[in-house]
Amino acid sequence: MNIKARALKAGDRIGLAAPSNRPASAAELHRSCKIVEEMGFIPVVGQNVLKTFGPMAGTDEERLADLNRFFFDDSIAGIFCLSGGWGSLRLLPHFDFTQISKNPKVIVGSDDNCSLLLALHKMTGLVTFCGMNLNQIIHKQDFEKFKTNLTTNSTWTALESKISHYPVVKGSASGYICASNLIALVSLFGTPFEPDLSEHLLILEDIDEQYTALDRNFTTLYLAGVLQKINAIGFGHFYNCGAKGAENMLPVEDTFGDQLKLLNKKACFGLPFGQTNPSSIIPVGIKGTLDCTNGVLQFNEPSLS
Repeated sequence: MNIKARALKAGDRIGLAAPSNRPASAAELHRSCKIVEEMGFIPVVGQNVLKTFGPMAGTDEERLADLNRFFFDDSIAGIFCLSGGWGSLRLLPHFDFTQISKNPKVIVGSDDNCSLLLALHKMTGLVTFCGMNLNQIIHKQDFEKFKTNLTTNSTWTALESKISHYPVVKGSASGYICASNLIALVSLFGTPFEPDLSEHLLILEDIDEQYTALDRNFTTLYLAGVLQKINAIGFGHFYNCGAKGAENMLPVEDTFGDQLKLLNKKACFGLPFGQTNPSSIIPVGIKGTLDCTNGVLQFNEPSLS
């Protein structure tokens, strides 16, 4: 059974963590704090978020310490990720998932942080939230969606594609939702944290990747039997992805689409989800319906209690 955190409310204390790379600067951290304050919450900054260990926000032990502090502090209602990059995967074996499940709270992030979100859901049943890291929230529209969704215990408004909608295989399907960055998802394969995606709706995005890397990782989903087991698949933004020097590479709509057509798997592109505007939060672990014909992701139950 899935565990749902309570909806956030004005005055809640929110832990700001950097499980992967550190924020680009103290100024970016200050801006993230202001965003959280404008949402009506109280930001509590991790002690190590501006430390440096290569590109990461301190050593594995320091990043883990910030997260554990927030997980086990009853005064912290939620955890927002400050930035993406890489490094969260290294922390997964060291969490006390049993203790985390006893004090469920909202946790939101994207990019490499999806490894953490999916592992938390797999190991505890906690509904987690794939949404922009704080350093990616620039437009008022994204700010309002972020705040509105996380402060309601009602069922969220559906996500609808607009002019960018492209139905690869038409039709609708229902199932539990799993939303993730593609590379972060595949990085969990073969580990104890690999999600079981049977009869799920899989929603994917990525950023700054070469088409060859995306094709390799998506083909891994096919070879691992994941695409055969899911009920439907939707794609959000693949911002700043491209050939990047690779020759004769087709865009993801073609390379991914060809495999999905062969499988006759319901699929569509153009959902407003990812790491650029416009984007929305997608919960991991609730029931939904994906209408690939019209490009609509319907949430069939509340995400928060």
